[in-house]
Amino acid sequence: MNSIAFLWVGEDTAIPCRLVESIQLIMGDTVEIVQLTDEKTARVIGVTRVQRLDLSPYIMVARLQAYSKYKASTNFTFL
Repeated sequence: MNSIAFLWVGEDTAIPCRLVESIQLIMGDTVEIVQLTDEKTARVIGVTRVQRLDLSPYIMVARLQAYSKYKASTNFTFL
């Protein structure tokens, strides 16, 4: 199984919900979808798993932190 990991922080999860829906439409259940986020952001509907991290309030720094701390559980991951 492959995985796709994405960073999302913030109250509005409409955009990542569409992303997850698109991934599921194309790949079905053959992919693990991982949300990388802070402690406050809600879980995006449809993700396989959420990895919560202590992230910087600066989005580009948070992105670097999240991807560097990502623990892959599959052999191949899209970030």
